[in-house]
Amino acid sequence: MKSRWCGRTQTNPCVRPHLRGGRWHKCNRQTSSKNLPANSQPRWEAFPVSTNKKRIKAIQALVAGSVVASAPILCSAIQNELSEVYRVDRVKPLQRRRLLQVLHSTRALDSFLGQFTDHHGCRGNSGSLGQYLQQLTNHRVRGIRQLNQAKRTHFQRNIVDKRNKYMHEAGAFPTNDGEIIRLLAEMQNCLVEIVNL
Repeated sequence: MKSRWCGRTQTNPCVRPHLRGGRWHKCNRQTSSKNLPANSQPRWEAFPVSTNKKRIKAIQALVAGSVVASAPILCSAIQNELSEVYRVDRVKPLQRRRLLQVLHSTRALDSFLGQFTDHHGCRGNSGSLGQYLQQLTNHRVRGIRQLNQAKRTHFQRNIVDKRNKYMHEAGAFPTNDGEIIRLLAEMQNCLVEIVNL
């Protein structure tokens, strides 16, 4: 029996979710919302998204254009960590892939903040994501502005606390790809704020 939308057969299988015989299956053809029945929503897991790679490339550009680039070996290591976020897209099971994406992305941010605060002489005794953000909020160093307290609290809640949960709580995993996308978006916002201090 042919697909209602794409004309594919069971012997010529489809690879993207699509409506067929009243049920969702996979199809090569891109389905637009106007093709979907009213009030219908496809029941499939979000794919490992190409937007991850685009977001990572944007973050890498921020790193390359910052003072962290003055430490080329560390900067290269940070860039490699960020690249791993989309290199692990095919890792199975999904919860392992998502956990690795949290690990690599936040490890890159951790190293970036460490070098950034060290470069500006406001690192103090800090050695973790939360402590770096605190130092950037409370420092008295000339030539660099303080990070807004409200923004520090926001990044603590949406980046640091989530990272700590997944890294330190047994059995805790991101539940879907949306969590990874939101984490990367928050990281990008955080870097934009910090490189502009």
